[in-house]
Amino acid sequence: MEYTAITNKRKLTVLLIVLLVFFIIIPIFLNIFIVYKHTLNVIKKEKLKSMEQLIIKTFESLQLTIDDIENSVAEFANSMGLRKSLQEYYKLKPKYQHSIDMFIERKLNEILDNNPYISRIICITENGRIYTNGISRLDISNFKSSQVYSEINLNIDDILWGYDFTGEKLNSNLQNIFYVVHKIKDIDNELVLGYLIAYIDLDKFKNKYRNIKIAESGEVYIINSDLKPIISKSNYEIPKENLKNIKTTETLIMNTIKIKNEDFVISLMPIKEFRGYLVGIVPLEELYYSTKKALRRNNIFLSVIGIVVSVWILIVIYIISKLVSEKEMTKYRLYLTEEMNEKLRMYKHDFTNHLQIIQGLLELKKPDRAYKYLNNVAKEGKLIKQNYTIGIPELEAAIFTTISKAREYNIDVKVESEELPEELPVNLYDLIKILVNLIKNAVYALKNSQGNYKELVIRISSELDELVFEVSNNTPIIPVEIRDKIFEKGFSSDNKEEKGLGLYIVKQLVKKNSGRIELKVDEKGNHFFVYFPMLTKS
Repeated sequence: MEYTAITNKRKLTVLLIVLLVFFIIIPIFLNIFIVYKHTLNVIKKEKLKSMEQLIIKTFESLQLTIDDIENSVAEFANSMGLRKSLQEYYKLKPKYQHSIDMFIERKLNEILDNNPYISRIICITENGRIYTNGISRLDISNFKSSQVYSEINLNIDDILWGYDFTGEKLNSNLQNIFYVVHKIKDIDNELVLGYLIAYIDLDKFKNKYRNIKIAESGEVYIINSDLKPIISKSNYEIPKENLKNIKTTETLIMNTIKIKNEDFVISLMPIKEFRGYLVGIVPLEELYYSTKKALRRNNIFLSVIGIVVSVWILIVIYIISKLVSEKEMTKYRLYLTEEMNEKLRMYKHDFTNHLQIIQGLLELKKPDRAYKYLNNVAKEGKLIKQNYTIGIPELEAAIFTTISKAREYNIDVKVESEELPEELPVNLYDLIKILVNLIKNAVYALKNSQGNYKELVIRISSELDELVFEVSNNTPIIPVEIRDKIFEKGFSSDNKEEKGLGLYIVKQLVKKNSGRIELKVDEKGNHFFVYFPMLTKS
């Protein structure tokens, strides 16, 4: 019974289909899915690491600027000469008092000249004198009754950073002020003699971080202890409850939060001087969107290949089952099953190898090479029809890709080449540009030609001590009157659409690599020859 069932044509077909599904289709799609998820996780980790490094570097740059401003202010406020002068000011004669006034004003101007981030600076003494580099808009009574005066005197440290968006903190009519205040003490560090107030140039300070880009729409900005943006505003409104859960950090922290049902990556780096945080925020999807899109496109491509091959195998099974008679089925069954199993194993092995190579290229962050490899797998056996070997994979790939379009226009392509040495007397990428653009120009001319037979010939050979590259097209013949002009700068005999680099630029690339280019026209067509001396390296 079992023998009869196996030899039955319909059951044999079903059995082979089941084998096909379980040993090819399912493993292929499972492997594609695993590679896709693994690659996305790797890319996500790398992007988060890059964002972390970007925030750290931005913070370090800001910290250097903050330290530079503090040093400029502290150097003035801690000067023993200044402190002694202010302490003894009213014990001195008027002429010496005038000298002290001039000295203080000169030092204030030096701070402005030496620190580009300070736009205005004021020195206020407890006795009511004000020194400034311009119009003050602040007097001693307003200052002593201000919130800033209370904060600096309650502060253990001698220096205090602050923000005044309304002008109320300093009791002045200046708004959107970013400032730093430093106490000036007597020489015994017991009494406060005055205060140095430096106003920070907001635009210059914001430039330290606002031009930092995280992906396309990510942002970097600063928030205060109340979780409100300071100095500059953000395009994203982050719910306070999300920030409260992660703002207690003393070092850099990164987390994922939801804003309007969309996932965002947010990083917080504490800035102790501001009693706030440097914030970086970006939509999570945007971090690796381009890679995800490319992977999906590649997976669709791989899936189509798997389906096409599976259908092809099914067709083969169906044709064979039709051709084999019922009487021969028993004898042929063993052979067919053995052969099909071998084909299944070989295809699964080859396809798994392709997937592993693609996975490796993606993990090495070479998506372009992975995509190119996929194209080569798809075009294998279709594009390369001649038996020739150039010996330089990059050059072969470039020529194959370029001449593929020629076949779309019914152009007969002939390639004659000898194997090139590994060490070329010309920069490889310049050579690729030269040949690809000569081929593109020839294809463009042939495509628009009215001739019935269109031929593109590419020859690569060595003659004596030179490497020779020839690209020729049989029609249309270049007119005599323009043959001497085609290599001139700016020359164009036609619309440049779909054409490569101008021949002037091609000639410059040839010249750069110590070669020469010539045009020869005969009854067989236009021949562009490029020569490079074998003994000269670029």
